[in-house]
Amino acid sequence: QKTAMFVKHQRSHLEEHMEAIERLMLRQKSHFAQTAVNLLPRQPESPSLVSCLKGELVQRDSSRRDESDYSHQTSFITASARLSTATSECAESSASVGSQNIKKLRSIRPTITQFYHRTMTSIHRDATEDRARRMHMAYQGAAQNMGEKGTFCRIQSRFHEGIRRTSHDHLSKKARLLRCAFLPQIAESVYLKSTIATLIFMNAVLIGIMSDLTMKSSVKYVDRHSTSSPTSLPTWAIVLDYIFNAAFIAELAFRMLVLEGSFCGGRAWRWNLF
Repeated sequence: QKTAMFVKHQRSHLEEHMEAIERLMLRQKSHFAQTAVNLLPRQPESPSLVSCLKGELVQRDSSRRDESDYSHQTSFITASARLSTATSECAESSASVGSQNIKKLRSIRPTITQFYHRTMTSIHRDATEDRARRMHMAYQGAAQNMGEKGTFCRIQSRFHEGIRRTSHDHLSKKARLLRCAFLPQIAESVYLKSTIATLIFMNAVLIGIMSDLTMKSSVKYVDRHSTSSPTSLPTWAIVLDYIFNAAFIAELAFRMLVLEGSFCGGRAWRWNLF
């Protein structure tokens, strides 16, 4: 509010100053015009006065032929002519000066307006920046005061700091049986997961083949009505089945040994349970 009042006050002062300049220029213009009006009526009388005086001088010259009087009247006529010329020049110069002042005022007025807008913008920007700076300092002071209040805040901050220091990763690294840092990376790597997924797919294919062989053997046994037992699976199928089972058991043991608690509570617990 104080800033707005100050700006309004300065704006009113500037407008009053502009109005005073305009009134002064108008007063000068009217003064020049009045002076010109007062001096101009003598201008048309001067030629008639010169002609009348010339006629009287001619009559006096013809009647009296007084050389001294003639020279006196001639000097008076010359002085009157010079006075009329000076009067006309003064009126013209007064009118030209008044018009020049008006033109100067009109040319200066946009500059004054631009200066006023520029000044108002600068004042508004400075006031906004100062208000934002004061508000920021007030918030900082309030936050500092809130942080320094009581022992509870200090205890709480120390508790959070202790929790950050004793994070889950820090504890798990200290509690692991295998201290090798690269083993968890291998257990969580994409290559191992891709290999296990490939083994699962191949095991599924093997199970399908073994099921097909078993079904064919059973059908042949029923068709022949033989009393002997159905033909057993091929040896290669049994060996591959054992290999796949051993690989899955080894992968499971490796992940459980390396990940330990993270096996069921880590980020990839869904994959581990699968």
